[in-house]
Amino acid sequence: MLKSRNCSSCIYWRPLQHHPSLGACAANNNKTTNKCDSCERYARLNLSYFDFMWCLDCGTYVYKDDYDLHIGHSLYPEPYVDPNSHEETYVAD
Repeated sequence: MLKSRNCSSCIYWRPLQHHPSLGACAANNNKTTNKCDSCERYARLNLSYFDFMWCLDCGTYVYKDDYDLHIGHSLYPEPYVDPNSHEETYVAD
């Protein structure tokens, strides 16, 4: 089954590490959702271009030799780490 042509299936989209339905577009340098319509820079994500990928489901990097262990998982080139994510840290008393 082919993914629809949207940001989450684009080579440039990076999911936010702690909120994967949000992310950033590396090509347009803007924040998007994973359901956003594609733009003129859209390029379908292809695992063969990368030696390792970020598995959104497991929360770890996966090397090319282990891609078959993550069939059905959401694999992306790398997560987007928000530089202001430290502001979301919760304090316990």
